[in-house]
Amino acid sequence: MRIYEQVKESKEFLTQFIKQSISSAIITGSGLSSLEDILTDKVSINFRDIPHFSQTTVKGHPGRLVFGNIRHESVVLMLGRFHLYEGNTPAQVTFPIRLFKELGVKNIFLTNAAGGLNPQYRPGDVILIKDHLNLSGENPLVGPHHENDGPRFPDMSTAYSPHLREICQMTAKKMNYNLQEGIYCQVKGPNYETPAEVRMISTLGADLVGMSTVQEVLMAHYLGLKICAFSCVSNLAAGLSLQKLLHEDIESEVKKSLKVFKELLTNIIGQSTKIT
Repeated sequence: MRIYEQVKESKEFLTQFIKQSISSAIITGSGLSSLEDILTDKVSINFRDIPHFSQTTVKGHPGRLVFGNIRHESVVLMLGRFHLYEGNTPAQVTFPIRLFKELGVKNIFLTNAAGGLNPQYRPGDVILIKDHLNLSGENPLVGPHHENDGPRFPDMSTAYSPHLREICQMTAKKMNYNLQEGIYCQVKGPNYETPAEVRMISTLGADLVGMSTVQEVLMAHYLGLKICAFSCVSNLAAGLSLQKLLHEDIESEVKKSLKVFKELLTNIIGQSTKIT
């Protein structure tokens, strides 16, 4: 029961900064922290000040919660996330998801930087995730079960909300942007995949590979949140190009997609009354 007590204490701390009910949460991946620009009336809180929150240790993850508005919809933006490879447990990685649920969030938007496996993808492309493979060896739902959270054996068939994906596609069409969809695979990291592992993951059906997001999806779906997730193709995965993989280069490629990300999220969340 300690996790529930911790979430309650975190919620009590944050309520002093919240002016109205929050409809949506956004979690940013590497290099995507400037998504903060789409918010107005912002209030920012450092992770280190929030009771029971873990800390970010990776460049490109500033470590702040930002409360604000997007087109008059109240949202919370998580600038940076927690990864398994930093030494966090699945419970620590997904603690913010539990907290967002307690704050009244109904829709969660996840973003990440990922290696592209699909030959149709190019660095800088924004891809709408439609399904995933969990090769991390971890699952936040393992352990004691509490009926008030969700079902013991959740069905994952529609984890990535078909309705939200439909709205994303309609929004992208209005933007004249070809929003491709793909299957994301999470590995544990922190090393990048070997060329042999990339071939294996591709054979299993994945279009993208990265080190985050799936744990958050598992918890969010379990708790009944509607999920929409995007990958920015930051590089071609190992063995698919001659370029050496460096985190700094990945951040640079991700920044090329920020304009698309900002416009997509602004317009999608602007329709939140249709998707709650």
